[in-house]
Amino acid sequence: MDNFLTNVGVDGIVLIAALVAVVLGAELLVRGSLMSARRHSWSPTVAAALIMGFGTALPEMGVTAWSAFRGEPGVAYGTIVGSNIANIWLVLAIPALIATVRTTGAGLRQSMLFLLIAVGAWVWLTRQPVLASWAGLALLAVLVAYLLVMLFTRDVPASRHLDTAEPVEAADAAPEVKPAGGLLLILAGLVMLPVGANLLVDSAQTVATRLGVSDSIIGLTLLAIGTSLPEIAAGLAAAVRGRGDMVLGNVLGSSVFNLLAGGAVLAAFNSAPPPVSFHVYDHAALVLATVMLAGFVFFRATIGRLFSLVFLILYGAYMLGLVLGASRQPDWPLAPLAPGHATPALEAMQKATP
Repeated sequence: MDNFLTNVGVDGIVLIAALVAVVLGAELLVRGSLMSARRHSWSPTVAAALIMGFGTALPEMGVTAWSAFRGEPGVAYGTIVGSNIANIWLVLAIPALIATVRTTGAGLRQSMLFLLIAVGAWVWLTRQPVLASWAGLALLAVLVAYLLVMLFTRDVPASRHLDTAEPVEAADAAPEVKPAGGLLLILAGLVMLPVGANLLVDSAQTVATRLGVSDSIIGLTLLAIGTSLPEIAAGLAAAVRGRGDMVLGNVLGSSVFNLLAGGAVLAAFNSAPPPVSFHVYDHAALVLATVMLAGFVFFRATIGRLFSLVFLILYGAYMLGLVLGASRQPDWPLAPLAPGHATPALEAMQKATP
């Protein structure tokens, strides 16, 4: 008994340390992005899309590339689509419970347009007999175009949007920015976020196992939500600072990068298309989530607590559909259940399925 308590206590300390690393990494990433935005005259939303969005999507991109290289395109497809669904219905919704997400920032409409193009291209290309190399080059061309558009998008003068501007802390409005300061903070945040998130998931899984929690519950909760921790943490850090616009920029940038860069990686290996059930369920959820978000962005509607709860309910329904699908059809592509860590969650689900 004493040994059990000691082990749980040690694991608990590791879990707390990992949580601190995630929180600190998210804060450094947000602060560094704001500093870079001021230095380059970018809108904070543009900095969030290019720096936070692309940066927090790198772990998923690593999983996609490794899965495609190993000849496991199902995991790669699931990681890409599952990450995008989670970005809108989970990563965006949780910070919106704290700070209202406004959709009037510079570059948001451009990002939303590119996301719609990316989703349309993705759904069409994955219905082809094979994801050929030419498709990858086309996706990369769209990604380069997106980068150029965003890099040349400048901030809107404060006098033009005083009625919708987010409150800015004094530290954010500091006029003097050291050239290397923002870059160092960004690099530190990008290192601490994934390392802390992985350690947090591993330690939480260990504690849960010691306490007798079943594999299926661990797979459905810790692995599914834990793999989105870097994005959620970065969004919460921005929301706490009153930068709801950066939350949306982060989600849009990450989603565009996932689809375009991830699709290009899959095309480089001439990956086979996903099963038909993938188009029927997962792509339907992806399109629905994207169209819903487009409505908010193009009509400049704010995303508050009410709509964030709607998003969370939809994500829960999507997860429930995966669970029910798994119990009926073990061969379903369940990778979206846990973006970036699909295999452990799938194994846990299969173990729990009679």
